[in-house]
Order: sequence, then C-alpha cells, then structure tokens
Amino acid sequence: MKDITHKPESMRTAIATGKLYAPADALQLLKDRKTEKGDALEVARMAGIQAVKNTPQILPFCHPVMSRAADVTYDFQEGYVRAEASATVINSTGVEMEALTAVSATLLCIWDMLKPHTDQDQMHIGDIHLLKKTGGKSHYLRQLDPAVKVGILATHPDVASGKKSNKAAEHLKALLEKYQFEISEFDTCAGELQDTNQRLQAWLQKDIELIFTVGGTGTEPTDLTVEAVQPLLTKELPGLMETARQHGQKRTPYALMSRGIGGLSGNTVIVTLPGSTAGVEESFHALRGGLLKLVSNHRVA
Repeated sequence: MKDITHKPESMRTAIATGKLYAPADALQLLKDRKTEKGDALEVARMAGIQAVKNTPQILPFCHPVMSRAADVTYDFQEGYVRAEASATVINSTGVEMEALTAVSATLLCIWDMLKPHTDQDQMHIGDIHLLKKTGGKSHYLRQLDPAVKVGILATHPDVASGKKSNKAAEHLKALLEKYQFEISEFDTCAGELQDTNQRLQAWLQKDIELIFTVGGTGTEPTDLTVEAVQPLLTKELPGLMETARQHGQKRTPYALMSRGIGGLSGNTVIVTLPGSTAGVEESFHALRGGLLKLVSNHRVA
C-alpha cells in the first residue's frame, strides 16, 4: 500500500456512474419494482452502499477509510438504466475507487435480480467511469508559476557552531525543492533574539515570499525564535500552526510542546517550524496546500 502517513486529511468526494442495458420489458419491471426477488433498485442501492464500506476487501491496495456518506441514484433512459454512486470521506486518501466499486456492485446486483425475467445475452453492463472527485492534491494548489521564493533560517546555537548537523533545515530544503519551490536564502544563526530578528528583517527587504525558521520553538530558555518573529508579523494567522500542531499531534504527543507561530509580515508569509526532521516533515505536509494559496493571495503584481 502507498504510504500516506504524512498526507493531511481533507474532505474527499467521488461520483461514479455506469449503465445496465436490458430489454424494455425487463427495465419496466425494474422501474415498477416488481422483480420476483423483490425491489431490485433498493436492494442494489444497499449493495452499492455496502460496496463503499468493503472496497479494501476487494481491491488489496485500497486503504480502509471511514465513509461519512454514500448513496446510489438511478436514471431510466430508453434501453438502459443508469446508476450513479457517490461517496464521501474525511481522510488522507481519495474515495474514487469506492465510488467505482459501488456503481459496479449496484449494476451487478440489478443484473442478478433481472436474470429470471430476460435472457442474459440481452443484458450488458458498460460505460462505468468516474464523473467527479473533489479534495486531495488534485483539488488544491500544488505549485505556483513562477515558483515561490523561499528563505530558510535554522536557529540553533549548536547548529550555528557546527556541533550539531543542520539535518532538519536541509530536509526542509529538499522537500521544498522536490515540490518546485525556489530557495532564495538558506542560512543558520545561534537563535539569539536580536540576531534572529535582524536577519529576518533583512530578508523582508528582499523579494522573498515565504520564510521558514527551523528550531527555537520549544520550551528551553534558548528557544527564542517565536519571540524574534512575533514583532515582525503585521497579521498573525493562528490557523497555520493550529493546523501543523493538530497534524503532528496525531503522530506524536510531543507536538503539543511546539510554540510555533505564523503569519504575514506585509506580503511575506513567515512560519516557525520545529527543529526536528520529523517535525519539519509533518508540518510541511500539513501546511503546503494552504501556504501556496496564502502566497498566491498576497503576491505583488
């Protein structure tokens, strides 16, 4: 199965459709809900809803998801009945396979219940396809053109002195480059209040759209990044770090210790990330889509 550990959750929907072609008399029985096995449309609807819940048992690479809504509707046309299946989840993975499985199960159930009433060579199933899906990476911004210009400042005395590797900031740089951000500045400092503040002020005079600090967001006496950044923000946006902490909290209880903040300094977005590689990874994936939208909203023409 694909690793979706770091993917943020979002509401995801999918609608799939398909058709069962049959003789007119069989379709009329179906429409009148008079097939000998019972109400075929309602039974098939239940089969479709059940298929949404059981898709991972049929398709081995589908992740189990908790469905929030599922339904099947019908539309009769000359020569066929069209079924439409919908599914909704709040999850890290999409639900299109569930919708496609649901419409397939619905049509197969109708076929089974129409068998006593017509020759099977007079029926066939076709045109099964995905009509629509929302949520996930295809629904939200994935990159901007031109690429977002980013500055990364690692704020830790041991990193600045070379006693400790700059692993977390380097990992952030690699993630940003993977997703086609442009690294304009990359530096380290000891995390002292005035020095950090002055370095960031200098970057704010440049053509940088997004600034990340890495480290100094914890509870130690030397963790002063938040204090250095806060005076620079013209508009604090609590939702940024609320989102990152919530995402991190589902993966480690230590996320509650992060005091990180984020917001706007003029048209530049500033985000303070933890100093661990895992904290950087989790926060970046939680924030990426929202940050792209935020930068897009505040780009200077």
